[in-house]
Amino acid sequence: RDERKEMINKFYVKILGREPNQNDLNYFLNIGIKEDELIKKMIDSQEHADLVNARKEVIETKQKYNDQQTELKRLRAYVEDTKKIINNLQNSIQQKNQMYAEMQHKMNSFIYQQKEQERSAPNNAPASTKYTGSFLDKLFKAFSDVFE
Repeated sequence: RDERKEMINKFYVKILGREPNQNDLNYFLNIGIKEDELIKKMIDSQEHADLVNARKEVIETKQKYNDQQTELKRLRAYVEDTKKIINNLQNSIQQKNQMYAEMQHKMNSFIYQQKEQERSAPNNAPASTKYTGSFLDKLFKAFSDVFE
């Protein structure tokens, strides 16, 4: 009887992953079941089928979890890359605005100097034959000065 009890306990733990309750132990001890019949009964039981299905669900859930972790890492890397791109674009905009302000300042200075030269030149002086350049020439010169 002790040998059968030990056999029942061993296969319960091995197949169902738990110790038998007292009713199951008494049932299998009283019917005098053989080892191979006990194994077959345990494998054919609903409890074993539920354990197999639960294991499948655990494996599927674990795979989904791993897939989601991978996707999360990919998305985090994408967000970091996007943040860097945005930061670089903001820096570029700041540099552009700064250069624009400098260019505007130089243009204003150039226009002011031109007006000062016109005021200081005598009005009744004969027209000079020297070419002073068109507005576009002056604008081009101002841009050239900015980028030097």
